[in-house]
Amino acid sequence: MSNDFVDLQGYNEPKKYIASQGPNDVILHDFLRMIWEQKSGKIVMVTNLMETTKTKCCQYWPDEGSESFGLITVTLLNEEFYGEFTVRTLLLTHNRTKTESYPVKQFHFTAWPDHGAPAQATGLLDFRDKVNAYQTQLNGPIVVHCSAGVGRTGTYIALDYLITQAQDEGVVDVPACVRQLREQRVNMVQALEQYIFLHEALAEAFVLGSSYVGEAEFHRVFAELCAPDPETGMTKIAQQFQSLQRLTSPLTEGALTTARHPDNVIKNRSSRILAADICRPYLSTPVPEGNNYINAVFLPAFRSKKGFIVTQTPLPNTVLDFWRLVYDHGISVIVMIDVVKPRDTDVGVYWPKEETQFDPFVVKIQGKEEREGFSVWTYHLAHKETQNAAHHIKQFRCKFWPGVNVPDPSSIPSLLAIINEATKWQQKTGNEPVMVHCRDGVTKCGVFCVAASVIERLKVDQQVNIVHTVKQMRANRPEVITDLEQFHFVHQVAKVYLETVHTYENLE
Repeated sequence: MSNDFVDLQGYNEPKKYIASQGPNDVILHDFLRMIWEQKSGKIVMVTNLMETTKTKCCQYWPDEGSESFGLITVTLLNEEFYGEFTVRTLLLTHNRTKTESYPVKQFHFTAWPDHGAPAQATGLLDFRDKVNAYQTQLNGPIVVHCSAGVGRTGTYIALDYLITQAQDEGVVDVPACVRQLREQRVNMVQALEQYIFLHEALAEAFVLGSSYVGEAEFHRVFAELCAPDPETGMTKIAQQFQSLQRLTSPLTEGALTTARHPDNVIKNRSSRILAADICRPYLSTPVPEGNNYINAVFLPAFRSKKGFIVTQTPLPNTVLDFWRLVYDHGISVIVMIDVVKPRDTDVGVYWPKEETQFDPFVVKIQGKEEREGFSVWTYHLAHKETQNAAHHIKQFRCKFWPGVNVPDPSSIPSLLAIINEATKWQQKTGNEPVMVHCRDGVTKCGVFCVAASVIERLKVDQQVNIVHTVKQMRANRPEVITDLEQFHFVHQVAKVYLETVHTYENLE
């Protein structure tokens, strides 16, 4: 095997991996021939094709249909998109025999910057579990590649090796593992940042453990989580929540520079819940004395890094900015969780009862439908100077959530109905983020978004990982799921969904 492709030993498994550079024009045909000859059923790709305007890897699969690369024809059979990775099913066929072919699963992690490390480990741990859960009929090694084939490639292989070692021995030796990899291929785990990240990822894996639960096992596992330990009296679900708390860090002051600017302080309902620059949606429609800030952040859904926008219920002085947010980001779904009363003078009313101008926008009400526990209002939003950019918005007004923390469990069917109907409208109108708002922009919003993401995962993968779902959302808004009651409630939502899954399938 050439220096471009190197066999690497796994934990108690010789030649488990092939570490490779990302194929360029010179080795592209050899790369695919190597996969064919080695009978590799899995490819782990931890680079993007382009990064900071530079080509990092040649695309060795077609966007659709089939394409020949030397001796090998690659056919794209299927492509599934998730928040931080994509999974493709490729069919490789040898051009000389034509009749001989086999499928290869490519796992493409898309959230790893060159020479550095992911912002958090949760997504990569999810990705690793996805890779390892796939059972291939081929017995060849797993091909792992980034661009140069050492930094990100080495970090991924080391992470997989060390988690396996911990599961078997109960201990890990990070320096020894990296040293062993470097004896087989120079510069594996290339940067200090990657070495530090490896420790952080291992810590998260060990503290949170494997929290995946298939739908068939969920009721049993949930009952076990809720049962008190005979010695300590603490439930396992409380222990999980404590672990989450230990692994959650507050946002740094540097991340909140814009939110704390004097011009924006009056736009925040609370100085404790602010929008970090790295994950906030920017406003672009110009208005007098306006800027690009609103107290809102993107939160990931299961299949999108920006599946939700969560924001505070507008203040009287931020109603226009609220509509700018809706317009600028093409929002077609608004979930209003607050039950607003006339005495709530700190709330900016953005929902009109008749045609209203929020200069430069015109909002018209088109209809209202009552549901069990909520109502659905349809609005028409247009910019007065560009009427062709108008779009329809469905606003879901919750009536079942008057309290501060979680609603009564009897209201879960209404919550599931909103999730189902909002998702259908979102998909029908372009899959832009679902916008969710509550008074502080997180307490109720966080519960809703976690519940919606958990349901999405159950529909797609027939499993849940509520701990990881919360952890990923907390990277952008650390206050998501603030207490054990909320953490327990989203488990209840999953339970009720599974008990009534056929009802919601029939609503699709």
